[in-house]
Amino acid sequence: MLTNMFALDYTPAVTISGKIGAFNYYTGVFSNATGPSMGNAFTKFNSGWSYIASATWDFGKKLGTDASALNLCYLYSDLDAQATNMNRFVNGLSAAFMVTDGPLSLVTEATSGLGGARGSVHGINLQPGVFLTDKLQLVGRYQYAVAQDTGGIRAQRRYERNVGLNNGTTYQAGYLGLNYYIAKHRIKLMSGVEYSRLDNRDCWTGSVAFRFFFGPHSKGPFPMAQTLEGVW
Repeated sequence: MLTNMFALDYTPAVTISGKIGAFNYYTGVFSNATGPSMGNAFTKFNSGWSYIASATWDFGKKLGTDASALNLCYLYSDLDAQATNMNRFVNGLSAAFMVTDGPLSLVTEATSGLGGARGSVHGINLQPGVFLTDKLQLVGRYQYAVAQDTGGIRAQRRYERNVGLNNGTTYQAGYLGLNYYIAKHRIKLMSGVEYSRLDNRDCWTGSVAFRFFFGPHSKGPFPMAQTLEGVW
């Protein structure tokens, strides 16, 4: 939920990524102009810019597990009034620790959005998982977020707002589901149920999905997925 509040989307950018030993980096400058018109995304550059820097340390088996990694990320956006992308917070910070051991995995993440028009928001995200077979995975997720100002949290457009979750101050959500991997992360079936609560309103969400992804980063939809090949 908190990640979605940053209003991230595909947009024109210049990026650099690389690896130095166990240290991986990804950084770039991004246009804040995007939207339903692909033409506008590549031609309207008067909507401001954002800067992202991400660093990952791959610890391998040094911590006594099969794989582990720490990621730190920083985002800055100039919040131009015409921006349609990355236009919620001036600064964003996140730290994530990822570990796998045999069939078990755990992702722990803390995120903060700072300097928004409706105040700052801080949250945590915990994602445990266990492979029941080589292809069937049981997964869970717990989210908690709190806003500095009243109404500083905005519920997700899909599908919480459709049933009356709008703005609030405290958010919690729990998810439990099954993933079936047909071709690793390239092709998989996903199903699950989630309970979410924003202040004094709550809702249940059930989903069944078929997800596929191709291209140079087919182990995951973002470049940093490639730097965590040992983890994933």
